[in-house]
Amino acid sequence: MLCNNWGPQILTQTITTGRPFQARYEQICRMRTPNGEVLQEMIVGAVFRDNDGRLRKELRLPDAPGEGITLAFLADPLNESIYILDPQSRTFVRERFPTTLSDTDHPSLVPANKDFSVVDDEHLGVQELEGLLCHGHRGRLNDAVVEFWYSDELIEIVLEKRTGRDEDTTLRLFEIRRVEPDGELFNIPPGYTAMNEAQLDAASVRGGGEVPFESEEGESFLSRAAASGDLKAVRSQLAEGVDVDSKGYRNETPLMAAAECGHYAIVEELLRAGASVDLRSNTGSTALMFASMNGHTEIVRALLAHGASTDMEEGRQTALMFATQSGSLEIVKLLLAAGADVNAKESHHMTALMWAAERGHIEIVQALLAAGADVHAKNIDGYTALDIARLVNQTKIVSLLEAADSSD
Repeated sequence: MLCNNWGPQILTQTITTGRPFQARYEQICRMRTPNGEVLQEMIVGAVFRDNDGRLRKELRLPDAPGEGITLAFLADPLNESIYILDPQSRTFVRERFPTTLSDTDHPSLVPANKDFSVVDDEHLGVQELEGLLCHGHRGRLNDAVVEFWYSDELIEIVLEKRTGRDEDTTLRLFEIRRVEPDGELFNIPPGYTAMNEAQLDAASVRGGGEVPFESEEGESFLSRAAASGDLKAVRSQLAEGVDVDSKGYRNETPLMAAAECGHYAIVEELLRAGASVDLRSNTGSTALMFASMNGHTEIVRALLAHGASTDMEEGRQTALMFATQSGSLEIVKLLLAAGADVNAKESHHMTALMWAAERGHIEIVQALLAAGADVHAKNIDGYTALDIARLVNQTKIVSLLEAADSSD
């Protein structure tokens, strides 16, 4: 593919609330070959953002078979998660929200009201694009000249052009409507199953079909076999002496892959083979976190039985937080019984109680309160769990938290 940056575009790092919109999306890439030939490729799709700052981007890739959406990206900044959906295979991948991307790596992710991270920045004035007043900037980024036009009203880049020595890229939003999109667009559809990203990439971008395990190196093979649920292949690889803790994509181990995708028998097989339960991926996640965020109760139970730690690096979300967000009451109880810190805070100072209040999980709120959750804790915006429950109109939880507050 010529357009190799279709993934992160539009999915901003910042949380933009109160500015809902939907629009069509177009990205045109032109590459000049050494013999003077110009190759062109177009990616089309749609972008949606709701009042809460959630984002959806739908893409139709030019080299994929069939019609309709090829891939859909969902970004939930408050949940620090991105989901990549493949409608053809009805599968999805979940990743942590990117918090380490640099503005210079992804200039389209820069908020419009901040300085654009290019050198020799030149202001181009103001013009109307798609019914929006946009201010333009031009500068150099590495070996390319970058021009972008930003709408303060939308808080989004409406048009971006990159001109390099051998290739040009134009990205634009059009047919923009400042309306609240259908909330169902931001949910995982029923019947979708989890995969690891390598499998999804193989199935979607290469044109479908099975992941070619036999052509992969041993370490990648074991992680992919674990993610796909191929117990026979996992046993074969272990018998051949492949490292049970070998690292695959995002430095995830086979145990993490199996825990994320819910393959209990493979988790048990890997644990019997001596898999380390507390290794972390590039995103800082452990097998216990992957199992908790996806609601795999028996896998959580097995990992805890093998000594998995409920602790987490400072500022990271914990397994308890992920279980709370997904509404897994039984997993919440298992983690609390195992000593999980009920008052741990992540980077936005959100606690498990705040997540439960925001998501409306009444029974989980009760369980957390019984475990000593601090009703007075505040997030980075100064809101308590009670404040959050009031903001999202969770009336029953408001009553619970008011009673807990008054009893202190």
